[in-house]
Amino acid sequence: SEPAFVERTIGLSPQWLVASPKIFANSPPPTSTEELFGLPAVLSGRAETFARLGVRARLVADDLDATLAAALAGLGLSVLPRWLVARHVDEGRLIRVLAKAPLPGPPIVVLHPRRLRRVSRQVLERLARHLQRELALEN
Repeated sequence: SEPAFVERTIGLSPQWLVASPKIFANSPPPTSTEELFGLPAVLSGRAETFARLGVRARLVADDLDATLAAALAGLGLSVLPRWLVARHVDEGRLIRVLAKAPLPGPPIVVLHPRRLRRVSRQVLERLARHLQRELALEN
């Protein structure tokens, strides 16, 4: 039988590697992944990514707000969604590290009933187009 719900991937959520300026008070920010070795990190479900780079996890949380607060407090580097950290980078509370390094982000998925009213489908299409334009902006 036909499933009642449809899953649609809109795009990928851009991720940024960020840290508080406090982390780099005595040395410049890394310019290569090799320079991440030994630096502290605050992680949100990304421990395996950092472990391969030799970064030591100081905190692992399953909450983005807790991870962001720890990064802002200067506890370590963190990979967080652009939408969550861009304002803090713009205001100088966080530094974007290795901006050119690609960081694959999680998918943004919409789950909706298979049968949608016309107006609901139009709203969904409009939101999807808007999100896709936002995601296409510079990472």
